[in-house]
Amino acid sequence: MGQAINARRGGKPVRELEGIVRRLSAYMITWGDETDEAAYTLRRSLLDDLYPMHGGKLRADGTWLQQSVRIDAPFSVQLPVLAREAGQRYAPVLEDYSSEECMAFLDSPELWEGAIDDLLLLIDSRFDAPWDGVMYGFEGAPSTYQAQTTDWFSMLAEALQSEGMLALMGFPGRRGDTGPAYDGYYTFDYRALGPVMDRINYGIAGYWAPAPVTKGPYWWVKESLEYGLETCEIPASKVYAYLTGWCLWCPDLESRQNMGYDQAMEMIGDTPIEWVEENVNGLVRENCAVLEDGVMWLLDGDYLNARLSLIDRYGIDGLGIYHPAWIADSLWQAIADWKRPASKPTDRFYQSPNWCA
Repeated sequence: MGQAINARRGGKPVRELEGIVRRLSAYMITWGDETDEAAYTLRRSLLDDLYPMHGGKLRADGTWLQQSVRIDAPFSVQLPVLAREAGQRYAPVLEDYSSEECMAFLDSPELWEGAIDDLLLLIDSRFDAPWDGVMYGFEGAPSTYQAQTTDWFSMLAEALQSEGMLALMGFPGRRGDTGPAYDGYYTFDYRALGPVMDRINYGIAGYWAPAPVTKGPYWWVKESLEYGLETCEIPASKVYAYLTGWCLWCPDLESRQNMGYDQAMEMIGDTPIEWVEENVNGLVRENCAVLEDGVMWLLDGDYLNARLSLIDRYGIDGLGIYHPAWIADSLWQAIADWKRPASKPTDRFYQSPNWCA
Protein backbone atom coordinates (compact mmCIF):
# COMPACT_ATOMS: atom_id res chain seq x y z
CA MET A 1 0.00 0.00 0.00
CA GLY A 2 1.01 3.61 -0.51
CA GLN A 3 2.19 6.05 2.11
CA ALA A 4 -1.22 7.65 2.59
CA ILE A 5 -2.80 4.34 3.54
CA ASN A 6 0.10 3.21 5.69
CA ALA A 7 0.02 6.46 7.61
CA ARG A 8 -3.71 6.14 8.24
CA ARG A 9 -4.03 2.53 9.34
CA GLY A 10 -5.62 2.24 12.74
CA GLY A 11 -7.70 -0.91 12.83
CA LYS A 12 -10.88 1.12 13.32
CA PRO A 13 -13.94 -1.03 13.99
CA VAL A 14 -16.69 -1.03 11.38
CA ARG A 15 -19.78 0.78 12.67
CA GLU A 16 -22.63 -1.67 13.11
CA LEU A 17 -26.30 -0.74 13.22
CA GLU A 18 -27.53 -1.52 16.71
CA GLY A 19 -30.96 -3.02 17.17
CA ILE A 20 -31.56 -3.60 13.45
CA VAL A 21 -32.80 -7.13 12.82
CA ARG A 22 -33.72 -6.79 9.15
CA ARG A 23 -31.98 -4.16 7.04
CA LEU A 24 -32.96 -2.22 3.93
CA SER A 25 -30.40 -0.63 1.62
CA ALA A 26 -31.11 1.79 -1.22
CA TYR A 27 -29.20 3.28 -4.12
CA MET A 28 -30.15 6.97 -4.06
CA ILE A 29 -30.52 9.45 -6.94
CA THR A 30 -29.80 12.79 -5.30
CA TRP A 31 -29.87 15.18 -8.26
CA GLY A 32 -31.98 16.08 -11.28
CA ASP A 33 -35.68 15.80 -12.00
CA GLU A 34 -36.00 12.23 -10.69
CA THR A 35 -34.39 12.77 -7.30
CA ASP A 36 -35.32 10.38 -4.49
CA GLU A 37 -35.76 13.24 -1.99
CA ALA A 38 -39.54 12.94 -1.62
CA ALA A 39 -39.39 9.13 -1.35
CA TYR A 40 -36.61 9.37 1.22
CA THR A 41 -38.58 11.84 3.34
CA LEU A 42 -41.65 9.59 3.24
CA ARG A 43 -39.85 6.26 3.83
CA ARG A 44 -36.91 7.39 5.93
CA SER A 45 -37.80 5.18 8.90
CA LEU A 46 -37.53 2.02 6.77
CA LEU A 47 -34.05 2.71 5.37
CA ASP A 48 -30.84 1.54 7.04
CA ASP A 49 -28.06 1.78 4.42
CA LEU A 50 -27.89 4.59 1.84
CA TYR A 51 -25.85 4.43 -1.37
CA PRO A 52 -25.94 7.91 -3.00
CA MET A 53 -24.76 7.57 -6.58
CA HIS A 54 -22.19 10.35 -6.59
CA GLY A 55 -19.01 8.86 -5.10
CA GLY A 56 -17.02 9.23 -8.30
CA LYS A 57 -16.10 7.49 -11.54
CA LEU A 58 -12.81 5.67 -12.00
CA ARG A 59 -10.78 6.76 -15.03
CA ALA A 60 -8.18 4.73 -16.90
CA ASP A 61 -5.37 6.66 -15.18
CA GLY A 62 -6.62 5.76 -11.68
CA THR A 63 -8.19 9.14 -10.88
CA TRP A 64 -11.74 9.59 -9.58
CA LEU A 65 -13.95 11.91 -11.60
CA GLN A 66 -16.18 14.14 -9.47
CA GLN A 67 -19.34 15.44 -11.14
CA SER A 68 -20.54 18.75 -9.75
CA VAL A 69 -24.07 18.26 -11.08
CA ARG A 70 -24.35 15.29 -8.72
CA ILE A 71 -22.43 16.33 -5.62
CA ASP A 72 -23.52 19.98 -5.53
CA ALA A 73 -27.25 19.29 -5.79
CA PRO A 74 -29.18 20.43 -2.67
CA PHE A 75 -30.35 16.93 -1.73
CA SER A 76 -26.82 15.56 -2.16
CA VAL A 77 -25.60 18.10 0.40
CA GLN A 78 -28.48 17.44 2.83
CA LEU A 79 -28.49 13.64 2.69
CA PRO A 80 -25.37 12.88 4.80
CA VAL A 81 -26.71 15.11 7.58
CA LEU A 82 -30.13 13.46 7.44
CA ALA A 83 -28.56 10.00 7.36
CA ARG A 84 -26.50 10.62 10.49
CA GLU A 85 -29.50 12.05 12.29
CA ALA A 86 -31.44 8.88 11.45
CA GLY A 87 -28.55 6.52 12.36
CA GLN A 88 -28.27 5.26 8.79
CA ARG A 89 -25.10 3.99 7.16
CA TYR A 90 -23.81 6.25 4.39
CA ALA A 91 -21.79 4.62 1.61
CA PRO A 92 -21.54 6.52 -1.71
CA VAL A 93 -21.36 4.60 -4.96
CA LEU A 94 -18.19 4.39 -7.04
CA GLU A 95 -18.51 3.54 -10.72
CA ASP A 96 -16.36 2.94 -13.78
CA TYR A 97 -16.22 5.82 -16.23
CA SER A 98 -16.64 3.41 -19.14
CA SER A 99 -15.94 -0.20 -20.06
CA GLU A 100 -12.92 0.85 -22.10
CA GLU A 101 -11.39 2.88 -19.28
CA CYS A 102 -12.18 0.16 -16.76
CA MET A 103 -10.29 -2.44 -18.78
CA ALA A 104 -7.38 -0.06 -19.30
CA PHE A 105 -7.16 0.48 -15.54
CA LEU A 106 -7.34 -3.23 -14.76
CA ASP A 107 -4.56 -3.80 -17.28
CA SER A 108 -2.34 -1.37 -15.31
CA PRO A 109 -1.90 -2.78 -11.77
CA GLU A 110 0.90 -0.29 -11.17
CA LEU A 111 -1.87 2.34 -10.90
CA TRP A 112 -3.98 0.55 -8.30
CA GLU A 113 -2.07 1.63 -5.21
CA GLY A 114 -2.16 5.27 -6.19
CA ALA A 115 -5.87 5.05 -7.03
CA ILE A 116 -6.61 3.76 -3.53
CA ASP A 117 -4.47 6.45 -1.91
CA ASP A 118 -6.26 9.12 -3.93
CA LEU A 119 -9.66 7.65 -3.04
CA LEU A 120 -8.96 7.74 0.70
CA LEU A 121 -7.73 11.31 0.47
CA LEU A 122 -10.81 12.22 -1.57
CA ILE A 123 -13.13 10.70 1.02
CA ASP A 124 -11.43 12.67 3.79
CA SER A 125 -11.70 15.95 1.90
CA ARG A 126 -15.26 15.72 0.56
CA PHE A 127 -18.22 17.65 1.93
CA ASP A 128 -19.85 14.42 3.15
CA ALA A 129 -16.91 12.94 5.08
CA PRO A 130 -16.69 10.58 6.86
CA TRP A 131 -18.15 7.69 4.87
CA ASP A 132 -19.28 4.48 6.55
CA GLY A 133 -18.31 2.52 3.49
CA VAL A 134 -18.12 2.35 -0.28
CA MET A 135 -20.55 0.64 -2.63
CA TYR A 136 -18.86 -0.21 -5.91
CA GLY A 137 -21.15 -0.33 -8.94
CA PHE A 138 -18.86 -2.30 -11.24
CA GLU A 139 -20.16 -3.21 -14.70
CA GLY A 140 -17.20 -2.51 -16.88
CA ALA A 141 -15.19 -5.61 -17.85
CA PRO A 142 -15.84 -8.96 -19.55
CA SER A 143 -15.26 -12.30 -17.85
CA THR A 144 -11.75 -12.54 -19.29
CA TYR A 145 -10.84 -9.93 -16.67
CA GLN A 146 -11.95 -12.06 -13.74
CA ALA A 147 -8.45 -12.47 -12.23
CA GLN A 148 -7.65 -8.74 -12.44
CA THR A 149 -11.06 -7.88 -11.04
CA THR A 150 -10.57 -10.18 -8.07
CA ASP A 151 -7.13 -8.75 -7.31
CA TRP A 152 -8.26 -5.12 -7.63
CA PHE A 153 -11.35 -5.42 -5.47
CA SER A 154 -9.55 -7.49 -2.85
CA MET A 155 -6.90 -4.79 -2.61
CA LEU A 156 -9.52 -2.04 -2.43
CA ALA A 157 -11.55 -3.88 0.22
CA GLU A 158 -8.49 -4.38 2.43
CA ALA A 159 -7.68 -0.67 2.28
CA LEU A 160 -11.24 0.39 3.09
CA GLN A 161 -11.55 -2.07 5.95
CA SER A 162 -8.24 -0.92 7.44
CA GLU A 163 -9.87 2.53 7.68
CA GLY A 164 -12.98 1.19 9.39
CA MET A 165 -15.13 1.43 6.28
CA LEU A 166 -17.35 -1.23 4.76
CA ALA A 167 -16.51 -2.68 1.36
CA LEU A 168 -19.76 -3.32 -0.50
CA MET A 169 -20.54 -4.70 -3.96
CA GLY A 170 -23.44 -5.80 -6.10
CA PHE A 171 -23.45 -9.35 -7.48
CA PRO A 172 -25.93 -10.15 -10.26
CA GLY A 173 -28.06 -13.20 -9.61
CA ARG A 174 -26.75 -16.15 -11.61
CA ARG A 175 -26.94 -19.94 -11.53
CA GLY A 176 -23.35 -20.87 -12.29
CA ASP A 177 -19.91 -19.80 -13.42
CA THR A 178 -21.17 -19.53 -17.01
CA GLY A 179 -24.60 -19.25 -18.55
CA PRO A 180 -26.97 -17.54 -20.97
CA ALA A 181 -26.75 -13.99 -19.58
CA TYR A 182 -24.46 -11.39 -21.13
CA ASP A 183 -20.76 -11.95 -20.50
CA GLY A 184 -20.34 -9.30 -17.80
CA TYR A 185 -22.58 -11.33 -15.46
CA TYR A 186 -19.72 -13.80 -15.05
CA THR A 187 -16.80 -11.45 -14.37
CA PHE A 188 -16.93 -11.68 -10.58
CA ASP A 189 -15.45 -14.73 -8.88
CA TYR A 190 -18.05 -15.20 -6.13
CA ARG A 191 -15.93 -17.75 -4.27
CA ALA A 192 -13.00 -15.34 -4.06
CA LEU A 193 -14.82 -12.04 -3.47
CA GLY A 194 -17.60 -13.35 -1.23
CA PRO A 195 -15.31 -13.76 1.81
CA VAL A 196 -13.60 -10.41 1.13
CA MET A 197 -16.62 -8.10 0.92
CA ASP A 198 -18.52 -6.91 3.99
CA ARG A 199 -21.92 -6.67 2.30
CA ILE A 200 -23.19 -7.92 -1.06
CA ASN A 201 -26.32 -6.84 -2.92
CA TYR A 202 -27.26 -10.17 -4.48
CA GLY A 203 -29.72 -9.93 -7.35
CA ILE A 204 -33.13 -11.57 -7.01
CA ALA A 205 -34.42 -9.59 -10.00
CA GLY A 206 -32.79 -8.98 -13.37
CA TYR A 207 -33.45 -12.30 -15.08
CA TRP A 208 -31.81 -12.68 -18.49
CA ALA A 209 -32.49 -16.02 -20.21
CA PRO A 210 -33.84 -18.41 -21.41
CA ALA A 211 -36.92 -16.76 -22.91
CA PRO A 212 -39.55 -15.77 -22.09
CA VAL A 213 -38.14 -12.88 -20.08
CA THR A 214 -39.82 -11.93 -16.79
CA LYS A 215 -38.71 -9.70 -13.92
CA GLY A 216 -37.07 -12.48 -11.92
CA PRO A 217 -38.90 -15.82 -11.97
CA TYR A 218 -39.08 -17.74 -8.71
CA TRP A 219 -37.27 -20.79 -10.09
CA TRP A 220 -34.34 -18.60 -11.18
CA VAL A 221 -34.18 -16.73 -7.85
CA LYS A 222 -34.10 -20.08 -6.02
CA GLU A 223 -31.29 -21.49 -8.18
CA SER A 224 -29.34 -18.21 -8.03
CA LEU A 225 -29.45 -18.17 -4.24
CA GLU A 226 -28.42 -21.83 -4.13
CA TYR A 227 -25.42 -21.05 -6.32
CA GLY A 228 -24.31 -18.00 -4.33
CA LEU A 229 -24.97 -19.15 -0.78
CA GLU A 230 -24.47 -22.90 -1.06
CA THR A 231 -22.12 -23.53 -3.99
CA CYS A 232 -19.98 -20.41 -3.50
CA GLU A 233 -20.50 -20.33 0.29
CA ILE A 234 -21.22 -16.61 0.56
CA PRO A 235 -22.36 -16.09 4.19
CA ALA A 236 -26.04 -15.15 4.34
CA SER A 237 -25.17 -12.56 7.00
CA LYS A 238 -23.41 -10.54 4.29
CA VAL A 239 -26.23 -10.66 1.76
CA TYR A 240 -28.90 -8.15 0.83
CA ALA A 241 -31.50 -9.72 -1.48
CA TYR A 242 -31.44 -7.04 -4.16
CA LEU A 243 -34.82 -6.28 -5.76
CA THR A 244 -33.71 -3.44 -8.08
CA GLY A 245 -36.41 -0.77 -8.37
CA TRP A 246 -38.04 -1.05 -11.75
CA CYS A 247 -40.78 -2.83 -13.58
CA LEU A 248 -39.94 -4.55 -16.84
CA TRP A 249 -41.54 -3.83 -20.21
CA CYS A 250 -41.07 -6.64 -22.73
CA PRO A 251 -42.26 -5.87 -26.28
CA ASP A 252 -41.31 -9.43 -27.28
CA LEU A 253 -40.06 -12.63 -25.62
CA GLU A 254 -36.43 -11.47 -25.32
CA SER A 255 -36.39 -7.63 -25.29
CA ARG A 256 -36.69 -5.53 -22.13
CA GLN A 257 -36.96 -1.95 -20.92
CA ASN A 258 -36.83 -0.80 -17.29
CA MET A 259 -39.30 1.75 -15.91
CA GLY A 260 -40.67 2.95 -12.57
CA TYR A 261 -43.90 1.60 -11.12
CA ASP A 262 -45.95 4.77 -11.70
CA GLN A 263 -44.86 4.94 -15.34
CA ALA A 264 -45.63 1.25 -15.76
CA MET A 265 -49.13 1.65 -14.31
CA GLU A 266 -49.79 4.65 -16.53
CA MET A 267 -48.82 2.54 -19.54
CA ILE A 268 -51.00 -0.36 -18.37
CA GLY A 269 -54.07 1.83 -17.89
CA ASP A 270 -57.24 -0.28 -17.60
CA THR A 271 -55.57 -3.48 -18.76
CA PRO A 272 -56.18 -6.26 -16.20
CA ILE A 273 -53.22 -7.35 -14.07
CA GLU A 274 -52.70 -11.11 -14.08
CA TRP A 275 -50.85 -13.40 -11.67
CA VAL A 276 -48.50 -15.79 -13.49
CA GLU A 277 -47.74 -18.83 -11.35
CA GLU A 278 -45.52 -20.63 -13.86
CA ASN A 279 -44.39 -20.82 -17.48
CA VAL A 280 -42.45 -23.27 -19.64
CA ASN A 281 -39.28 -22.72 -17.55
CA GLY A 282 -40.80 -23.26 -14.10
CA LEU A 283 -42.41 -21.26 -11.26
CA VAL A 284 -42.68 -17.55 -12.04
CA ARG A 285 -44.89 -15.97 -9.33
CA GLU A 286 -45.11 -12.46 -10.74
CA ASN A 287 -47.84 -10.02 -11.71
CA CYS A 288 -48.02 -8.81 -15.28
CA ALA A 289 -50.28 -6.98 -17.72
CA VAL A 290 -50.57 -8.26 -21.29
CA LEU A 291 -50.90 -5.33 -23.69
CA GLU A 292 -51.34 -5.40 -27.46
CA ASP A 293 -47.68 -4.62 -28.09
CA GLY A 294 -45.99 -6.42 -25.20
CA VAL A 295 -46.04 -7.54 -21.56
CA MET A 296 -45.38 -5.42 -18.46
CA TRP A 297 -43.90 -7.36 -15.52
CA LEU A 298 -44.41 -5.63 -12.16
CA LEU A 299 -42.11 -5.22 -9.19
CA ASP A 300 -44.66 -4.95 -6.38
CA GLY A 301 -45.54 -6.31 -2.96
CA ASP A 302 -46.61 -9.67 -4.36
CA TYR A 303 -43.19 -10.05 -5.99
CA LEU A 304 -41.40 -9.73 -2.64
CA ASN A 305 -43.94 -11.74 -0.66
CA ALA A 306 -43.60 -14.63 -3.11
CA ARG A 307 -39.84 -14.72 -2.45
CA LEU A 308 -39.81 -14.29 1.32
CA SER A 309 -39.86 -18.06 1.75
CA LEU A 310 -36.48 -18.25 0.02
CA ILE A 311 -35.08 -15.20 1.80
CA ASP A 312 -36.06 -16.65 5.19
CA ARG A 313 -34.90 -20.16 4.29
CA TYR A 314 -31.36 -18.90 3.70
CA GLY A 315 -31.29 -16.62 6.75
CA ILE A 316 -30.95 -13.44 4.68
CA ASP A 317 -31.71 -10.38 6.82
CA GLY A 318 -31.17 -7.61 4.27
CA LEU A 319 -33.09 -6.28 1.26
CA GLY A 320 -31.79 -3.87 -1.38
CA ILE A 321 -33.61 -1.52 -3.74
CA TYR A 322 -32.65 0.96 -6.43
CA HIS A 323 -34.20 4.41 -6.87
CA PRO A 324 -36.83 4.62 -4.05
CA ALA A 325 -38.94 7.05 -6.11
CA TRP A 326 -39.72 4.17 -8.50
CA ILE A 327 -40.96 1.76 -5.83
CA ALA A 328 -44.64 0.70 -5.65
CA ASP A 329 -46.59 1.46 -2.47
CA SER A 330 -47.43 -2.23 -2.16
CA LEU A 331 -43.72 -3.09 -2.19
CA TRP A 332 -43.02 -0.51 0.50
CA GLN A 333 -45.79 -2.10 2.59
CA ALA A 334 -44.33 -5.58 2.07
CA ILE A 335 -40.92 -4.28 3.15
CA ALA A 336 -42.42 -2.63 6.23
CA ASP A 337 -44.19 -5.87 7.18
CA TRP A 338 -40.98 -7.85 6.70
CA LYS A 339 -38.95 -5.46 8.84
CA ARG A 340 -41.25 -5.70 11.86
CA PRO A 341 -39.48 -7.62 14.66
CA ALA A 342 -40.56 -11.24 14.95
CA SER A 343 -42.97 -10.82 12.04
CA LYS A 344 -44.40 -14.02 10.64
CA PRO A 345 -45.46 -14.39 7.01
CA THR A 346 -49.19 -14.81 6.53
CA ASP A 347 -49.64 -14.46 2.78
CA ARG A 348 -50.91 -17.18 0.47
CA PHE A 349 -47.42 -18.29 -0.58
CA TYR A 350 -46.58 -19.50 2.92
CA GLN A 351 -49.98 -21.09 3.44
CA SER A 352 -49.41 -23.39 0.50
CA PRO A 353 -47.87 -26.78 1.42
CA ASN A 354 -45.36 -26.22 -1.41
CA TRP A 355 -44.29 -22.71 -0.35
CA CYS A 356 -40.60 -23.66 -0.47
CA ALA A 357 -40.84 -25.48 -3.78
